[in-house]
Amino acid sequence: MSSQHGPARARTPRPGTLQPRLNVVPRPAPKAARAPFVALMVVLVGAGLVGLLVLNTAMQNRAFALKDLQQQVAELGARQAALQLQVDRRASPQRLAREAGALGMVPNSSPVFLRLRDGKVIGEAVPAVAGTNLPGIEPPGPTPLEIVARDAAAAAKAAEQKAAEQKAAEKKAAEKNNQQQRGQR
Repeated sequence: MSSQHGPARARTPRPGTLQPRLNVVPRPAPKAARAPFVALMVVLVGAGLVGLLVLNTAMQNRAFALKDLQQQVAELGARQAALQLQVDRRASPQRLAREAGALGMVPNSSPVFLRLRDGKVIGEAVPAVAGTNLPGIEPPGPTPLEIVARDAAAAAKAAEQKAAEQKAAEKKAAEKNNQQQRGQR
């Protein structure tokens, strides 16, 4: 233990022992500079951040496009429902009876049928007389289907108007934002 604390003494070889040969050891290779590695890491992290920014921007654009398409689907669905109700209303028996009456046609209270397999006429053919309408063919006022169709058409028109107003407001806000960005430059 005293050798650890005391001054270093040179060893003297003992007589009769061979002294080991000393060789020069080559210097260790210099360590690689850290600057290129750090620069490479900064470039990789920067490229990753730019890639994430581009990806995020693309996803936002897709989200806005999806929102617009969903709004368009809703508008077209309402329009399709209104048109289907309009078709149903025009094809209703009450409307057909009214239009036929406007053309001078009258309902026949004693219809005649023709059996196709043998050509036999079933029933007695009696000409229809004006003013002998069948009960329930001409209901007073609009039918429930007509009321629903009218309400659906009004709702579709209101939805279209609201969508147009919203688009105009978004466009105005975008223009205002662009003007503010130009003013800051």
